[in-house]
Amino acid sequence: MSKTKRALPEDIDITDPRDTFSPPEATEPSAVDYAMNDLQNASRTLLENAPQLSVGDIQDLTQIMEDLQSTVEAIRKPF
Repeated sequence: MSKTKRALPEDIDITDPRDTFSPPEATEPSAVDYAMNDLQNASRTLLENAPQLSVGDIQDLTQIMEDLQSTVEAIRKPF
């Protein structure tokens, strides 16, 4: 019998996921899931309402695009 198994109390079953003390799997959407959904909705809204946007919005949109590009590059970086 291994030292680890001997060190565990008798009432702990290492094959039972409730006794492994691992965090439960997330069943709720994460903050990233919500952010991606919001981003997609915002993008569609801006595209549909492009004629109503002003020239002043171009600077804001350009900054947002640069931020998104930086995010994409950060995600790709490990690969």
